[in-house]
Amino acid sequence: MRPKALWGGLAILMWAVPGRTQDDAGACTTLMDAVSDSSEACVEALLKKGADPDAKDTGTGMTPLMMAAQEGDAAAVRALLKAGARPELSDNNGETALFLAARAGKGRIAAMLVGGGAKTATADFSGATPLMAAVQSGSTAAERALLSRGADPNAPDQSKTTPLMAAVSGGDAASARLLLLYGANADLKDGAGKTALEIARDQSREVLARLLLPFVREGMTPLMFAAREGDAAVIRYWLKRGAAPGAKDARGRTAYDYAAAARRAEAMALLDPKRFAKPKRGKR
Repeated sequence: MRPKALWGGLAILMWAVPGRTQDDAGACTTLMDAVSDSSEACVEALLKKGADPDAKDTGTGMTPLMMAAQEGDAAAVRALLKAGARPELSDNNGETALFLAARAGKGRIAAMLVGGGAKTATADFSGATPLMAAVQSGSTAAERALLSRGADPNAPDQSKTTPLMAAVSGGDAASARLLLLYGANADLKDGAGKTALEIARDQSREVLARLLLPFVREGMTPLMFAAREGDAAVIRYWLKRGAAPGAKDARGRTAYDYAAAARRAEAMALLDPKRFAKPKRGKR
């Protein structure tokens, strides 16, 4: 490229990077500022120059990755992870990048972080996991991103409150449904000795009580629930993990029976008993 053309390209780049990410001479300043201003160009430039991707803010203890995760900046998260940013680091509240992404309802970012090595079980100082943060924010997108990647739906905080109990207390039927699909145990008790169903009844949350009853009284399994709801992704999730498709509830119904009763064609195909029948041995 000719010098004049090169200068023109640099001028455009410098103009395009907003505010405080550049000093008076047009050079990028700190990595934290670049992430805060969503300046992908400065983030890339600073990382190439050797900026520490794990440098913490002296006041909050946040790293650039935490800020990018909280803001939902996929480009910055990708660049920082590629540069070696450590997702296991926590801020002054004990919150990791994954926790912050979950609380902000950033499902896509949560998936990226888990793929980059973030642990779904890492809790903050109160014992709350990223899944609990997602439930408290009411973000089913973040919840599904975590649950489908192995987050424990039954991990309690220090008060023995589980994500399901938190969803019920908040009147969040969508979150409760998702947690039950991925194996939340409705029989667990909180620090006061109450189950999710008892919490629902105490708070007159009839919709949630009806949602929980089949698990408590009829022995419905997550696979059966997924079959009834027609959630093919969750059905595949449980079959991959060895769930028994022939298991029966208290009324003798299998997951296939639930799918058939609800006329869930795809679920019926996935759970067709013929797929799991053992081949008969031929006569000698």
